[in-house]
Amino acid sequence: MKKIGVIIFGLLMTSFLNNQCSAANHNDITLLINGKKVVLEQNIIIENGRVLVPYSLIAKDLGAVSNWDSSSKKVTVKIEGKLIEIKIGNKTAMINGKAVELDVPPMIRNDRTMIPLRFVAESLNYNVDYDKEKREVSLSPSLYSSSKNGEESFEDITGKESEYLFLKDFFSGQSKEKYTKSINKDGYTYAKVFYGEKNTGGFDAKVESVNLVDGKFHVKSRLTSPPPNASVTMAFSYPSVTIRFKNPSQLPVIFEVQGGDELDINSNLS
Repeated sequence: MKKIGVIIFGLLMTSFLNNQCSAANHNDITLLINGKKVVLEQNIIIENGRVLVPYSLIAKDLGAVSNWDSSSKKVTVKIEGKLIEIKIGNKTAMINGKAVELDVPPMIRNDRTMIPLRFVAESLNYNVDYDKEKREVSLSPSLYSSSKNGEESFEDITGKESEYLFLKDFFSGQSKEKYTKSINKDGYTYAKVFYGEKNTGGFDAKVESVNLVDGKFHVKSRLTSPPPNASVTMAFSYPSVTIRFKNPSQLPVIFEVQGGDELDINSNLS
């Protein structure tokens, strides 16, 4: 009887250990987003062949807004008119009020809320690939969330750059040379066209349109010269325009610069 009891106990312990290993931490797996390595606050978890990552990753690196409700044990993710809701231990998620079945439920490990990476990433229009040899999980943007070519809205923030602290160094100082620059931050692209030093005032720089074409944003800008015999300031001026527009997938930006004697249409100054 004692021998049978020992055998049963051993089988139970084996089963217990197997269950523990089914959701084991994996610190040998690297996560890449847009080709850049992401440092995680909690090791990746593999559950039934599915990758789970900390939910805070979504807001930090995918340009979405996420929230954790401890009372209902629910994670919500919002981006571009899409609302994703998932609950700890529940294999049914909601996308804009519609039920979607998950392969594995979200879970809590080491006081961290872990959510299934592929489901959330693909819901946010990211492709997910796994390289077994390199032990790398890669996320790259698919088509822009609207998935349609067309004109996009943008906000002119010329003169307001100081309100965005991270732009202070990126767009700081005046240069005599023309240039274009863009930077991605929190789901937005900030783009600037600088037309260089002019001998007088009266120049007007503006962005006419932002268009999504085949997975790339085309920023079309124009510099208008002062009309002949116009009364202008006889001092150096530095015409420029700065805008921002939503770009959670960090799609590439192409500048189409028009206007000015020294600039040709479709110039790419970056």
